[in-house]
Amino acid sequence: MFQKNKKGFLYYVDMRISKKKALVAELQSANLKIAKLEEKLSNDRNKNRETIKERNKECRDLRKKNKALKASRASWKSKAVERNKALKTLKNKTLCLDFDLLNNNPARHHYSLLIITIAVLLRVKCNCSYRSIPMILELIFNILGNRAVELSELPCSNTVENWVQKSGYGELKNGVKEYEGKLTCLILDESIRVGREKLLVGLICKADKEFKEIVKNSTEETEETEEIGKTLNFEDTRVLILEGRTSWKSGDIEEVVSQSVVDNNLIISYIIADEGNNLKAAIKKIGCPHIPDISHAIANCLKREFSNLDSYKAFITDVKKYQAKLIMGKNSFLRPKKQRAKARFMNQESLVIWAEVILEKWDTFSDDVRELFKEMPNHKQIVERLREAMDLVKYIANVLINNGISSENITKILSRISKIEMDNSTNNSSNKSIGIVISELKKYLNNYKEILETKLTNHQNIFGCSKVVERLFGIYKEKVSTNYFNGVTASCLELPLVCLSKETLIQKMKFFIETVFMSNINDWKKQNQSDNQAIKRKELFKR
Repeated sequence: MFQKNKKGFLYYVDMRISKKKALVAELQSANLKIAKLEEKLSNDRNKNRETIKERNKECRDLRKKNKALKASRASWKSKAVERNKALKTLKNKTLCLDFDLLNNNPARHHYSLLIITIAVLLRVKCNCSYRSIPMILELIFNILGNRAVELSELPCSNTVENWVQKSGYGELKNGVKEYEGKLTCLILDESIRVGREKLLVGLICKADKEFKEIVKNSTEETEETEEIGKTLNFEDTRVLILEGRTSWKSGDIEEVVSQSVVDNNLIISYIIADEGNNLKAAIKKIGCPHIPDISHAIANCLKREFSNLDSYKAFITDVKKYQAKLIMGKNSFLRPKKQRAKARFMNQESLVIWAEVILEKWDTFSDDVRELFKEMPNHKQIVERLREAMDLVKYIANVLINNGISSENITKILSRISKIEMDNSTNNSSNKSIGIVISELKKYLNNYKEILETKLTNHQNIFGCSKVVERLFGIYKEKVSTNYFNGVTASCLELPLVCLSKETLIQKMKFFIETVFMSNINDWKKQNQSDNQAIKRKELFKR
């Protein structure tokens, strides 16, 4: 039998298939569709399970974060409440700096102790000029006070200078009393400026070097600590000697030091100083062991190695030429750092670093820069020799300055020097580049060791560096008048105050102001100042 489909085509239908078979076929087709749908449903359920697991995990993480944020918010909220309480308390207090309410005046002074203290601290701790201090005080009182203050109501610059000098004089005369009857170390040096006067400064400190403990590894059961050396700072010292003269001979130095020691009942174990002839002779007369300053000793070792080398002289000549050429211009940033001839070997590191950078980056420079530094490749060997020497002396300086001079530290350094010598001999090196430096350093180290074993048997670890007094001279030269013809002035009296902490200076201020008179300052000037070169020059050129 033929039948038409939807498109009109005829197709043959076998009418012999029974109705039962047709129903069975339809049932199988239905079962197949059901199986496919069940499989699809199972796949969808599996996917949903994974998605639900991920979402549940994400929800757990979010709940944890939310809990942490709530705890943090609660903490910040409690802190904010405490701050608001403190702020409310401060607001309830009236901040008043009116002169009428500051009645804590030192004897014979109509300015309050608060004004005097702030003025002195601005000069000593903030390095403000005397002329700027009254203006700073005016700003402080106008901003923080409850009424306007004019400059006419504040101290002038000369008054502030008098307060500073009184405080410095009081500290100079009384500061070393805490060392009375104790074993101490004296650090001695003189400062030279243009003019007639030379300033002799002696700092006193404890004879034994102190160490501070730091926690290296800490757990609940154990705590591992490590001792590191404490470098000598201003606050660890006090000014014992501060005198100016036209010249300091060994006899003059010996007289001043001996008199100061007797007057203050001090026990000097050893004296640290450079190897100036007058200082060496004076220390010999005093009879105390002389510990040569390690920084000056290192400079002397480098000087004896390199100062007479033709290659070094040529290198320094070219460096000076570069300094002159590169004062101005687009390549001025390449200019080597200027060095004083007297202190060149104490500040050699910056010059070596400059030369190494120029040689390392030679290929990156333009042709005009290479032409400018065309001599530098010829100096590569001397720069390498300088680097070898600088690495050794830097290591020695770090050990002796930070950890102190002790038999253990000296043995440690000597073993390193022996290793360097052994490496050179093993490699059959014909270039004994730093042989003089090594031999000179060994002399100094053996000298330190001999002094410890024979003269300072009561001390295990001592100081060996006078950098603290050099830094003090640097502060003095910055603060004194730029007119170098003034020579030694009463500005030197600021130096004892530099060695005081801010808290100690505040505590002692009233005592200084009340016990020191201007007559004491004038007497100090007469004893320590010669005729003023600035006044002579002014009179000479006056028309």
